[in-house]
Amino acid sequence: MQCAHCGYANRPQALYCAHCGQALAQVNEAPHPAQEESEGASAPIEEGEGQSNAQALAPGEILAGRYEILEVIEAEVPAPRRRYRARDLGRCARCGAEDNAPEAEYCAHCGAALDDAPVVTLIEEEPPAPEGCLAQFQDRGYAYYVVRDASPGRAEPPQPASWEWRYAVASDVGRVRDLNEDCAEAHLYTESGGHALGVFIVADGLGGQDSGEVASRLAAAAVWEGLRERVWLPILRGDEMPSAGVEEALCEVVRAANERVYAARTLQASQMSTTLTVALVVDAEVYIAHVGDSRAYRWGARGLERITKDHSLVQRLLDAGQISPGEVYTHPQRNLIYHSIGDQPHLEVDILTLTLEEGDGLILCSDGLWESVRDEGLEEVLLAEPEPEHACRRLIEYANLAGGEDNVSVIVAQLARKTL
Repeated sequence: MQCAHCGYANRPQALYCAHCGQALAQVNEAPHPAQEESEGASAPIEEGEGQSNAQALAPGEILAGRYEILEVIEAEVPAPRRRYRARDLGRCARCGAEDNAPEAEYCAHCGAALDDAPVVTLIEEEPPAPEGCLAQFQDRGYAYYVVRDASPGRAEPPQPASWEWRYAVASDVGRVRDLNEDCAEAHLYTESGGHALGVFIVADGLGGQDSGEVASRLAAAAVWEGLRERVWLPILRGDEMPSAGVEEALCEVVRAANERVYAARTLQASQMSTTLTVALVVDAEVYIAHVGDSRAYRWGARGLERITKDHSLVQRLLDAGQISPGEVYTHPQRNLIYHSIGDQPHLEVDILTLTLEEGDGLILCSDGLWESVRDEGLEEVLLAEPEPEHACRRLIEYANLAGGEDNVSVIVAQLARKTL
C-alpha cells in the first residue's frame, strides 16, 4: 500500500507508513491483527497461561519508553513470536547515539534534529537472541529483540563483494608552527572476499613546547595496539563480535590510551595532552570514539554532516545560545577544550555508531583544518576532488592559503564501488 504523504510502498495490511509514520488512507479489507489496546494486551503473561491467545500490539504503542510500534509485520503466529516494525525514538539517525530522551527534539551528542527516527524490527521471542540482534529488552512480560529493518524499498548496507574502502592521509606543520604536534594514522585490511577492517586516527597534541607531539603519538599507538588485539585479530580469526562488544572494546582502548599519556605526563612533569578522534571500520559499520575538538564528518548524498561534537568552551557557549555559529571561528577562547587525552586520570569518551551506504565517505581532521577551511570549504573540495588523495592534498593547500596558523591533519576515506 503506497503512502499518500511520502510515496513509500508499505505492506498491504499496514495502518501507518513505515517510513514517515503517517496514517494510511486505505486499509486492507481483511481484519488487521492489531486490536484496540486492552488489559490483556499489556499485562504480563502469568506463569502457565497459554500465550497463543495474547493480542498483538497496536500501532502507536511504545515499548521500553523508546520503541514506537508502526506496524504489525507478522501476527499469524502464536505469541511470543510476533514481529513489529517500530521507530527507535532514542537513537539519532545521523550519529547513532542511543541515549536521547524520546521527547527530545535534538540529539544531545551531535545536535541533529530527531524528527527522522530510525526504523527497526522488533521480534517478540524467547531466548536465545536471533542472529543480527542489535539490542534486547523485556516489556509487558515478553522478551523483545531489536534487529535491522529490512522492509522492501529500504536501503541495505552495500554487499562486501561490490565495494572497497579507499583512503588517504595527510598532515602538515602549517606556516607558523615550528613543530607538527598532530598525528594521523590509518590501518586498513581487506580480505579477498571483500570484507574490510580499518582504523583511522587523528590526534592533535596540546602543550606547545611541553611535548604535545609525544602525547598524540602515544595515544595513537595505544589505540592501534589495543584495537588490533581486542577487535582486529578476533574478527580475522572468525570470532563473532556484536556491536555492543566492539563499542565496549573501543571505549576501553581509548581509556587505556588516556592512562598511558597521563602516566607519561606525570613522569615528565609536563602539561602535555592530546585530542583523539578514532574511526573503527568493520565492513560498512563505523564506530567512532571522540575526545576533544578534532572532528569526524560523514560525506555523501546528503552532503557534509558533522558526526562528533566538540568538547570545547565555544561549543558550550554555542549550545547555550551565547554566541553565534560564526563566532566559533573567531572567539578569543576558541582553543580551550575541557576533555583531552592525558589531562586527567579518568576520562569520558563519546562513542558513536553509524552504517555507511555505498558512495559515503568519512573525514577525520584536526582543528587546524576545520577552523581555517570551514565546512563550506570542505564541501567544495570534496565535490571537486572525488579521489581521497587529491582531496587531502587540496585541503592541506587550502588551510595553508588561509594562513596556516596551526598544524593541519586530515584523513579522507570513501566506501566506493569496486573497479574491475
